Amino acid sequence: MFTKWALILLILMNCVSVKVKPIEKQILSNENNQKLEGNLLYSGNQDYIPKFIIKNPSSKNLIVYEYTISYEPTDPSDFAVLFNPLIFFGFPIENHRVIIKGSLSLENHSKKIDSEVIVSQYRILYNTPDYSEMRKIGLIEFKRNIEFQFLNKNFQGED
Repeated sequence: MFTKWALILLILMNCVSVKVKPIEKQILSNENNQKLEGNLLYSGNQDYIPKFIIKNPSSKNLIVYEYTISYEPTDPSDFAVLFNPLIFFGFPIENHRVIIKGSLSLENHSKKIDSEVIVSQYRILYNTPDYSEMRKIGLIEFKRNIEFQFLNKNFQGED
């Protein structure tokens, strides 16, 4: 009985947690066909551009889509962890986080959408977090949050 619960606990300890700000309050609707056309300034992977943006290099409307990614591996000294007997049972050693902060802004209209995503995963003795996968999850959630805010007209600035 104890081993079954201990095994379930070990599996759940290595799950990835995702926090998004601002929090989505509704489910995205596919019925909304709002588009934003303009000259896009973005140098990253094209998979992370929100779906509503239409790139038009000859447009006077300048769209700036940018984000920063920071990593917070806050590991304690492995020597200090060595004396904790619970680590052999899957007790978490430390929490690793990938933080993505960014915005989508319209330069000509001075409107802006801000978003922040925090992806965290605990490191255990038997598994180390994969920062590439955490970053990918975070960038997809960042894109979804920007899309959600755009569809709900959550632009900050002038009308």
